[in-house]
Amino acid sequence: MISYELYHQIRTLFTQRGLTFAQIARELGIHAEAVSKWARAEAYAPRPAPPRKSVLDAHKPTIRRLLEHHPYSVAQLFTRLRADEAYAGGLSILKDYVRRVRPVRAAAFLTLAFAPCECAKVDWGSAGTLSLGSTSRRLSFFVMECSATTASSMPSSPWARPPSTSWPAIKTPSRSFAACPRACSWTTSRPPS
Repeated sequence: MISYELYHQIRTLFTQRGLTFAQIARELGIHAEAVSKWARAEAYAPRPAPPRKSVLDAHKPTIRRLLEHHPYSVAQLFTRLRADEAYAGGLSILKDYVRRVRPVRAAAFLTLAFAPCECAKVDWGSAGTLSLGSTSRRLSFFVMECSATTASSMPSSPWARPPSTSWPAIKTPSRSFAACPRACSWTTSRPPS
């Protein structure tokens, strides 16, 4: 196997100086067949190392079986292999192997799907204070967002709607009651007091 630097020397002598394989071999002190192989190669590609035997090889089926039944930590697997299987390898080689073979965990969230206006998300917010004469009041707001619908959806605030349109609730109050959600999910721990 030749080095990356030697590969570039061969390619330079072949492509830029126009030397033959035999001339390059004499100048660099390597075999002519090696020169012909690397002079024709478009990119340097080192030979992949053959797979080596590992202390872990005999224990790999056991590790896979244990991980399929329970998401053991590497430390738990290490302790179990030492006690039950007489494992003599190290922790880092076990950690690298477990990282490659551990089953992919399911997503940590639940995807919800609802029919149009079957559910709504609600939240409370605060927009600072409002001075009324000599009193100052906290300005709070309530936002309710219905799940997607094929009909025109109602914006969650007057600032989110285009100025040329009005809310469906204002136009047709009976329609807004007909589309009342059946369930609500709170995004905060409690409403404002």
